[in-house]
Amino acid sequence: MEDPWSQGQPEQDTLQAQFLRGCLSNDFPLVSRLLSDPGTLSRIRIDAPDEAGSPAILTASCFGYAEMVELLLDAGANVDAHDARGWSALMWASNNNHGHIAKLLMEHGAKRDAVSKSGYTASDFASTTTLKESLSPEGSLADEIGTTGTTGSDWYGAHSALDFEESLREEEQSRRMALEAGINLEVDMGALSLGNEGMPEDDDLEEEDSENAFVWDHCLPSQMFVFSEASLPDMLKLAITDYPPLRASSQRLVPANLLFLAARFAHYFSTPQLLHTLLHDALETIEEVVNQKQEDMTVLAFWISNCLLLQYYLRKEPQLVLTTSESQLRISELINEIYVLVVRDAERRIEKVLTASMLDYCAIDLSELEMSDEWRLFKRKQPSGDGSLSPRRRRGASPRNITGLLSSTLYVLEAYAIHPSITVQALSQILFWLASELFNRILQNKKYLSRGKAMDLRMNVSQIEEWIRNNNRAWQDQPDLATRCSSKKGGLRRLVGLLQLLQCLSSLGESEVKQVVDSIEGITARQALFVAEGYRSERAETKIARAIKVQLVALEREQSATIAQGTEGIFLDATEQLSFKLPTSTDLILSYGSGIGGTQRDNEKLFTPTLPLELIEKLDALAEGGDGQLKSTERAKGYAGMTSEGPAEVTDEADAPEHDGKKTADEQERIANAVGEHSGVW
Repeated sequence: MEDPWSQGQPEQDTLQAQFLRGCLSNDFPLVSRLLSDPGTLSRIRIDAPDEAGSPAILTASCFGYAEMVELLLDAGANVDAHDARGWSALMWASNNNHGHIAKLLMEHGAKRDAVSKSGYTASDFASTTTLKESLSPEGSLADEIGTTGTTGSDWYGAHSALDFEESLREEEQSRRMALEAGINLEVDMGALSLGNEGMPEDDDLEEEDSENAFVWDHCLPSQMFVFSEASLPDMLKLAITDYPPLRASSQRLVPANLLFLAARFAHYFSTPQLLHTLLHDALETIEEVVNQKQEDMTVLAFWISNCLLLQYYLRKEPQLVLTTSESQLRISELINEIYVLVVRDAERRIEKVLTASMLDYCAIDLSELEMSDEWRLFKRKQPSGDGSLSPRRRRGASPRNITGLLSSTLYVLEAYAIHPSITVQALSQILFWLASELFNRILQNKKYLSRGKAMDLRMNVSQIEEWIRNNNRAWQDQPDLATRCSSKKGGLRRLVGLLQLLQCLSSLGESEVKQVVDSIEGITARQALFVAEGYRSERAETKIARAIKVQLVALEREQSATIAQGTEGIFLDATEQLSFKLPTSTDLILSYGSGIGGTQRDNEKLFTPTLPLELIEKLDALAEGGDGQLKSTERAKGYAGMTSEGPAEVTDEADAPEHDGKKTADEQERIANAVGEHSGVW
């Protein structure tokens, strides 16, 4: 059939336009069909540039269409074709971090040393070390050696190649998920980037473990952060108000680490009043930040992670666990509040596309179905054109929009190391709301109350169920995500039950009504009666007999006689909050500590309170106030008389007395030397 966009154009130009348009929109079936047919292939110039001056192989490499790149290469595309700026496909792939495409191009002989008009090579555009090494001349030589024969180092070469390929896959998957999350959740993709952070070698970790092991039962001068009450506002502004929600492990947990180390100093070397002020003001500041950024899920996830880690630190510290009980309670409340904001943000984004993506999306063609209450005076106009139109023109809302938002939410929660039990509960709450909303909207609109539409909706819901199976998360012995969603309280079972009822209601006999309604879990007789009253029969379908409705009325009265069913309405409460439980101390030890029996030492190292040097320098600069030198005696004012055992007579931060600043010069100097010089911070 004729392409309506290209009427009046020569056939060869039409095929060329379809080919380039298919490559741009990643329409693999169309391009594959054009290239596999000898008749059309002979009329397509596979290396000809588009209007922007880019050949198809460059376009596919630029946008990360790996299958399309492979298809074009197999069809004979020039692997070293370039655009008007002299950029090759390999340059575009490396510039956009498509490592798997870069590897594919190099396997097909792409020149690593090709130079653009600006004098750059592909390796100049690579942002990851792995990709840079593979694009270097040494990487090329290694590939050649690996294909010529066997040597004593072949095992290592093969191992490195496998590691390289696996690393590329992981990098690309992480980058793609971060990109999708940034787009779907409208957040700063820079925050989701891991940057160039590298993990220390195991030997280095063991060395540091023996030298710098964190001591929890008493406070060493190097394992605290010295500050004054006057400097507290600036410290909180830098570490909380202005701190970006970075996900790199070296930066992600800085606020929790700083607050805990400062709390140690306040407890052991200062006064309970300063400890109370520190934690109170910090939690108030965190609350202000999350309230201002309610629609930024990266900020919300970042602060759940830090609040949970701070609570873990305070519980693990033998002295602070008792003196900070009030603050620990407030932290729990704050985590709960932020959790609700995360769920609401996800629901808000899903709500925007819910009707179009789930209720109005047709997985099967229902255009030929005629309803008994519908009259058509004129024939339906046949659509013009054919299936060769660009997918960009045909693309619309679908269940993939919903699963994409769910995947993005899951990615952000896991990227910020949110405890798995919280992640499972958040997804369960979101899916409960989703199922309840769909349930209510189906009942509220008669156009969805038909057998054909129920079949269509069931196929859409099956995509949500498939996503749940593919992304099933669990924590210890708690119910996993799939179990929670399929439970009676989960909401999804009721939605599926409603669709089952719609598909079989018109075919039921009088004797089958009670048995069928009772067998569908989560659906009451009252809801079944509501469906029967609003049901739209197809012209070729048997209408629901009045006797069926009478049976449902009787069954509804029978069920209403019990208290449990009598309180059940027709619509579900989509705003209902499922029970939310914070991780227990044991859960936190398993996630952040060395585990039960100390079997997870490497995990414990990742969650040891430390501060990056650049942050300490910024805080020192604020403390110095621009004079370049902060006197040690000034840092020590009011702190003399305290020992590393802490003020034993005070057991709660709320009972903190005002500290006495009247100390002798010798005492001030002694504390300054013990605290200020060895801590390396304020």
